[in-house]
Amino acid sequence: MTPSLLTFLLLLPFLSLSLSSLLITPALSLSLHPQLQQQHALSIRSNDSISISISNGAPTNPFLNPSANPADLLNLTLIRTVLEHAEDRIISAIIERSQYAYDARLYSSPPNSTLDWFLARQEALLALTGQWELPDQVPFTSRARLPAPVYPVPTYPSVLHGAAANFSRNHALKKAYLNSTLPSLNLPPSQKTGGPNPALGPTLHADTALLHLLSSRIHLGRYVAESKYASNTSLYAQPIASKNLTALNALITNTTVEEANVVRVQSKAGMYGDGAQAQAVGALYRDVLIPLTKEVEVGYLLGRLS
Repeated sequence: MTPSLLTFLLLLPFLSLSLSSLLITPALSLSLHPQLQQQHALSIRSNDSISISISNGAPTNPFLNPSANPADLLNLTLIRTVLEHAEDRIISAIIERSQYAYDARLYSSPPNSTLDWFLARQEALLALTGQWELPDQVPFTSRARLPAPVYPVPTYPSVLHGAAANFSRNHALKKAYLNSTLPSLNLPPSQKTGGPNPALGPTLHADTALLHLLSSRIHLGRYVAESKYASNTSLYAQPIASKNLTALNALITNTTVEEANVVRVQSKAGMYGDGAQAQAVGALYRDVLIPLTKEVEVGYLLGRLS
């Protein structure tokens, strides 16, 4: 028996369970996107193999640790450390995405674009592993459309307030990614306008990996907001009750820290990539991530009214 056949047989029970869980969700079936049907003559053959790699590293932050002290999830010092570590992954993902050309066909006709199609199915697979049970993870796909995990999922500390915990700005994030971030990379257009994209898979994977990193980053704002509220409830109570957006924005804004963050990430990106990529990372933080994180904070605080 060959090693590849042995591997397939060992994985078969898990693959059967995972694929059946996907196929019973009609909205997220594994059908080929119509645009890809035109570009590629693809079919699933009996000898095709599917591999799933699972990383089982030790938790490096409280949002990955089911045994974490709940107070750690509201510790602003720890949250800032998590955010700074995320900078390296975001910069790396930006540089990775810069390797591939810009194919407008992948992003046309939202919410039914090829990117949307790929993102929904990738998130359905990740849902089977319990990805969206992690405290800092927010899917772009409605949770109601995602399958339940097929593996046991640990219970993570719950420190957010009621329905406010579900506040999401992923729709705005994806729009900003398409309209601002991708153009800022000055990617060359695909050379073949009518034929298939030779880097279709890597391009879509780079897009979705980056989107998930950005989503995790902005939605940590829920924990920042809860921490600020818990530390000075009387200061926030009246602006929340009166839905005073101006006052809430003033309370959560620290311009000095925001500017320092932009300078730091742009400097980091300049060490890893070229000048254009460094400028793009700086713009990403200044124009997209920081504003959206603040929107998450304000939206979460207003959600406490419920």
